[in-house]
Amino acid sequence: MQGWRISSAIMQNTSDKSFSRTPSNNFLFCLVALTLVVLAFVVRSPEVFSSPRFWAEEGSLWFREAYQSGFIEHLFFLPQRTAGYFLIGPNLSTALGAHAVDIEYAPYITLAFSLLIQLMPFAIVLTGSSKLWDTPLRKFFVCLIILFAPSNSIEAWLNTINSQVYSGLTVACILLEPTRSFTKLRTIIFCLILTFSGLNGIYATFLAPCFLIKCFRERSKASVALLMCSWITALVQVGAFLYLLRTQALSSKKFSQGPAIKFDQIVIHHWLVPILGNWAGRYFNIFSRYSDNLFLLCAGVLTAITFWKRKDRKEELLLLFLGFLIVSFLTAFASVGGVPGGRYGVLPGYLFLLLLYTQIDIKLAPKRSFFVAFLLITSLFHGLRIYRQPYSTNRQKCPPVHCPRWSEEVETWRKDPTYLPRIWPTDWSVRLVKK
Repeated sequence: MQGWRISSAIMQNTSDKSFSRTPSNNFLFCLVALTLVVLAFVVRSPEVFSSPRFWAEEGSLWFREAYQSGFIEHLFFLPQRTAGYFLIGPNLSTALGAHAVDIEYAPYITLAFSLLIQLMPFAIVLTGSSKLWDTPLRKFFVCLIILFAPSNSIEAWLNTINSQVYSGLTVACILLEPTRSFTKLRTIIFCLILTFSGLNGIYATFLAPCFLIKCFRERSKASVALLMCSWITALVQVGAFLYLLRTQALSSKKFSQGPAIKFDQIVIHHWLVPILGNWAGRYFNIFSRYSDNLFLLCAGVLTAITFWKRKDRKEELLLLFLGFLIVSFLTAFASVGGVPGGRYGVLPGYLFLLLLYTQIDIKLAPKRSFFVAFLLITSLFHGLRIYRQPYSTNRQKCPPVHCPRWSEEVETWRKDPTYLPRIWPTDWSVRLVKK
């Protein structure tokens, strides 16, 4: 019982005056915390830091095009037959890798970009003042959720082509920050971060409607600025999608099962996997015949526990709840094969766990708080259990001992220019030919 009280004290939503005196937003605190996060990244993927690599289309498509085209030209590269949206992260990092350094060191550039993008949500939480992380212990626990969520797929880990899910999480963290207290400098910084995140994939676009609600409720200059950045980048992404759709340049895998949402898959991958881990996706498909009823039941329960007897943090709850629903539905709608797991489930999983986290309030609802604390502890347990796992996709596995080393591949290519350097995962390669 003492352990329960400690974990609940960490997560409870009531204020703690002892923490309010702690300078949690100072530079040293953030620096130490971010350093520990980076060390945790290294523990999960030491082979990536010792020998950086390209991941899938990051090398076979983006770096190939960057090598064949000019620096400025590649910044506006819009991939066809694949994503269906604009990705500034892979564009900029591979352009620098192809033209600013020797190609042997190009993966170091993409690794640095993906690392910075994944650190951004931690930085916002550690320096932010949202009611969800307004004390050091709350910041600590939210960072644990971001770091060890079971839905944090290794497929999206430390590569720029999937860094968009972390850009989406960054935007979600900005969404939860109170803008009335923003200084001009903080407004400018957040606008720049939001603009980059909005141009780095489609997930930030999914959250654009929430910024309209935020602006309406807060009515501050900073909220208007964030709204403009969000909607301008969203228009860019929608324009890119419509252009590819009109020219029939979308991937054939998109909407291959028709534009239908599989409600049972939403429940499994966006609600159960974040708590129970990936095995939930394998063993809970027995509910598929009851998908509609199961979804409605779970949605009703989630709505009830989110807003029942809540007098505080209504704004944060509303934005987080709507953000989760929008992201969950749209990722399920646009996922390959209609199965929103793997990289598609990363951002919805984060938002779901944060939504659970807001439900802990010992004073107002002690029984609910203990139950939700149990769910979150279960989630972190499964996240820690699978934290160190081999790189894999649904079809290919790439244990570190068998993965190609980019420096060796480049050396072989220089001896034989017709050679196709291999990249991660297995059976992927990149053609390096100047136009």
